[in-house]
Amino acid sequence: MIKRLSFIAFCIILTSASCKKKDSGIKPEEIATTLDRVNINDQFEAFLEYDEKERLVRYSRGSEEEYFEYNEKNEVVKVTEINAFTSPSANGASTTIFYKDGLPFSGSRIVNPPYSKSPNLEYYVDSVSYKVVNNEVTVIKYFDRKSYSYYTHELTRSSTDTIGVQLFSYENDNLVSETLSRDNTIKYTYGSKKGILSAKKLPFVLYGSGLPILYGKNELLTSEDKVETRTYNYTYNQADFPVSAKVIVTYKADYAPSSYIQSFIYK
Repeated sequence: MIKRLSFIAFCIILTSASCKKKDSGIKPEEIATTLDRVNINDQFEAFLEYDEKERLVRYSRGSEEEYFEYNEKNEVVKVTEINAFTSPSANGASTTIFYKDGLPFSGSRIVNPPYSKSPNLEYYVDSVSYKVVNNEVTVIKYFDRKSYSYYTHELTRSSTDTIGVQLFSYENDNLVSETLSRDNTIKYTYGSKKGILSAKKLPFVLYGSGLPILYGKNELLTSEDKVETRTYNYTYNQADFPVSAKVIVTYKADYAPSSYIQSFIYK
């Protein structure tokens, strides 16, 4: 299971609430709303790519990347996650999603895909099931793991056990909590303006490593886990999209707060 390497990578694309608008004389309908890149403290941090149908196909932030593939119904049918911080033998996951009546239903996930071969290492294939309530994915279950040799691709062992269960909850079309492991639930709050990726957001949560702004309608105000809380204070353009944010980080342990500045560039 791919884990977030650090919450700072996660927060690159978050959004939050303070309402300062700049009057440029441009009409709201003339303002670009497709997120192109994100900077932190004026340094390039993340960029996005879209296909000819203006669907999000790549989100890249530092060492972590997600790729999205679609079918003719504009459904996301494959998500590939790559993490360059980890070793070549444990650097990603690829999830294939199957739909029933337009909703995610089942799938399969390859963990640590065989990008490089080694006779002593393995990759894993898990079955995936989705529970959907009110058109929102509330449970993702991984089970029935099969292990294969990198070198021969032969099945080495299998198990019908449940590998992991991830829980998600929503309010007003925004992801407000996710439990990816037993000991850590991440909580989010939102404002009433637009999220930085809301113009191109994905319709469903399909994998546990996904960032909440991929699905959110509104700007994220706070994110909280067992280690820290992040608060986002924005300036907005005339179309109510955030253009910058001061992010304040407070810690559960006895550390001094920290802060940084994000800027959001649209095209």
